[in-house]
Amino acid sequence: MPILSRGARPTACPEHGGMNRYEIRVVGHLDARWARALGAENLRLLAEGDSVLIVSAVDRAAIYGLLARVRDAGLELVGITRLPQTDSDQAATKGRNLE
Repeated sequence: MPILSRGARPTACPEHGGMNRYEIRVVGHLDARWARALGAENLRLLAEGDSVLIVSAVDRAAIYGLLARVRDAGLELVGITRLPQTDSDQAATKGRNLE
């Protein structure tokens, strides 16, 4: 489930630029319950002891909200990276009217 700003609704409209996907790395191994609570689509546990969460967010406010939840949960943030768009993401934004 994508992370949305307060009051925002998911949309499949072509004029919406689509969701950005992010990789969030935190210290320690999280369980699937924590990952779901943080809105992660995917969870990877790394051999070094860190966890990588893959999330989708509609805008910057939504990602800041997620980072606040990470902080409030007492998790130590290692880093966050915006992932490149996939071909299907790019196809959704093609032909978008930027008036």
